[in-house]
Amino acid sequence: MRESLSYWFKQLHKWQFIGDRNSIVRIIPMLLISGALFVMALLGLIAYSLLWPRIKSTRVNNHAIHRGASLTLSLFLLGFSTSSMHILIDKFYPQSFRQGVPNNTLDTQALTHDPI
Repeated sequence: MRESLSYWFKQLHKWQFIGDRNSIVRIIPMLLISGALFVMALLGLIAYSLLWPRIKSTRVNNHAIHRGASLTLSLFLLGFSTSSMHILIDKFYPQSFRQGVPNNTLDTQALTHDPI
């Protein structure tokens, strides 16, 4: 069960079924979805903060709870979408690291110290 859930998580979370890690075919649809989430988050913040006096009705019910939950959800969605877009844009520029072998050799012939 754990292996099958892990497999589906990798497939659906990272979209491994589409292509390799830095493939444009894989990055563009994910960027479009993240952009749509960003627009929805902005519209939610605008609707439930700036336009709230026009939207709410005169009846007294759970509007305050609804507004608070919507603002919270919009803020979290804004953070999620900007984070995912940042990660996806970074994937357009794959990092190439230098060789990890340091050049820290010391020539012992250059030492003049005689401990004896």
